[in-house]
Amino acid sequence: MIKKLFFATLLTIATTHSKSQDYIFPSPSTTALGLSGASDSTAWAVFANPSGISSIRQTIAGTGYHNVFQIEALSTQTAFAVIPSSLINTGLTYSRYGNQLFNIQQAGITAARALSDRLSLGCRLVYLWRYIKNTETSGTFLLDAGFRIRLSETVSFAVSAKNPARQKISDEYNDQPLPSFLSAACIARLSPSFRLTADVMHRTDYSRQVYSVGLEARLHKMAEFCGAVSAKPVRLAIGANINWKNLEIKLAANHHDHLGMSSTAGITYSFSRKKGGER
Repeated sequence: MIKKLFFATLLTIATTHSKSQDYIFPSPSTTALGLSGASDSTAWAVFANPSGISSIRQTIAGTGYHNVFQIEALSTQTAFAVIPSSLINTGLTYSRYGNQLFNIQQAGITAARALSDRLSLGCRLVYLWRYIKNTETSGTFLLDAGFRIRLSETVSFAVSAKNPARQKISDEYNDQPLPSFLSAACIARLSPSFRLTADVMHRTDYSRQVYSVGLEARLHKMAEFCGAVSAKPVRLAIGANINWKNLEIKLAANHHDHLGMSSTAGITYSFSRKKGGER
């Protein structure tokens, strides 16, 4: 009886949390730090702003893990690849959130292209499906889009929209709305070693906008340090990027002022030593 009550409680927490979470795996470059993700132009942009992968110049494969508030049942695992070409850059993604009792899985394909040296566009098609033990699996298609424009040699502006059609997951009992996001970011390169990001995000399941500011500092050719603050609710975040030959490791930790710590780790492998893309 106690075991059944425990699993029922865990399922309730997971279901409630999934209604308010960003169902896309949080990019350790941006969204895991509390930023909206619109500014992302690394390979991890397949989970943030799809136009960001237009700057990738080599095939990259990666995997990541995200833990929410140190609760294993609220964790997400992912694997992805970005394949560039002369015509279009393509991203393939898969992620799984939850556990064996309740989980949300998704598989997606991203396409991005630089229309000029200043403007790039991208879109992402995702199939998302939800599994709850002893119930019928249900799913839906989602479409995301974004663009990035370079305003000057040191300043860029980016916009991304996730699930603008406001798709829902329907089953025999109810409809679960999936949140929609609209984000805008301004990215300023203060110097060769420092980059500042300021952005704002509106999501349909919040009654207010979320504002955030992030700073990235290159301390060494192999290491970068990131920090960000967002509100409301107030979140403080730190992160680190470590590059070694063809490998890159990204770590991010985000502290919610009421619920505690969430952490994200990701590793990518580049099939060429030529570096492409930037955050």
